[in-house]
Amino acid sequence: MRKVIDLYGFNDFNPGQIKMDGYSGVIFKAGQGAWADVPRTHPEWWQQAKDFGLLRGWYWLCDSRYHSSAHIDEMNKFRIFEDVGELGLWIDVEKPVISMTEADYWKTQYAGHQNLVDFAYLITLQGITPGIYTGPGAYSLVARDAPKLTHDYLAQFPLWTAQYPYNYQEGISKPSLYGSWKTWTLWQWREGPDVNIFNGTDEEFDARFGVVTIPPTGEPSMYKGTVLVSKLNIRPAASTVQASIGKLEYDDKIEASVVEGGWWKLTKITRGTANIPLPSETCYAYEGSTKGYIRTDAVVEPPVDPTGYPEKLKLTLPNADGTWQAPQEYTKVA
Repeated sequence: MRKVIDLYGFNDFNPGQIKMDGYSGVIFKAGQGAWADVPRTHPEWWQQAKDFGLLRGWYWLCDSRYHSSAHIDEMNKFRIFEDVGELGLWIDVEKPVISMTEADYWKTQYAGHQNLVDFAYLITLQGITPGIYTGPGAYSLVARDAPKLTHDYLAQFPLWTAQYPYNYQEGISKPSLYGSWKTWTLWQWREGPDVNIFNGTDEEFDARFGVVTIPPTGEPSMYKGTVLVSKLNIRPAASTVQASIGKLEYDDKIEASVVEGGWWKLTKITRGTANIPLPSETCYAYEGSTKGYIRTDAVVEPPVDPTGYPEKLKLTLPNADGTWQAPQEYTKVA
């Protein structure tokens, strides 16, 4: 069963752990109203997710305190429409503040379904088909008194629904449908972390959203080692001045193409039986001044490159009496 996680800027983002926990992708909060979230606070997360082989998407809360055009202006400012990732762009339909009462919601300037419909329409003008993220209660609030035409219009977009089993005495085995939707695409069935499952087989998920391929570094592994501490920083260069872009865990098996000045230039990370994608094409980990962080397990001799020798070679060899033979041609033996 394919599952994805959704995060916003105040969450911790550990793409390696997310991958290890079995998630196929992550949907980041792009923003709400006239304020961008992850693209403003953590723009590096987008590339880091891809580097770890995670599918990516955005969600944007249709904040009823702002006109639909204000959302679009902010999204254009951060170039959201240029890359909505493999999981696409989703419109978040709920109150702009979770603690806001329904009475206070209806006091906001653009409460109701019309601003939502306008926002969805403006996104389609960007050449993008969005999805809708909401839940039975949130949708009932925003779309209150909406005509059937509105429900039908919104139901043309895929539904990502939030409905939690622990809110019900006996739990639920599948989410409820509402509005004019006949099916759902993603179901957020748990919070903290937000776990979302796909309505379909793994093959259907892959066919719909694709996969992220991680290019190999192209560098041979000359050194093998074992990590002896937890949360060892991975950095984009061999310097502690560089900010951490990932973490190695205790007992991770690592390989490197170069070890110089205590810095391992990583080419492979194995955690348990799983290979963990490198957080970037070039990354380093420091073994410590006395190798307290990484134990060297093996130094592998580089393979001889047979292409470095010519197919034929002319040699002039000496005779026993000190004279020289005529030049002779020798052919390389495989």
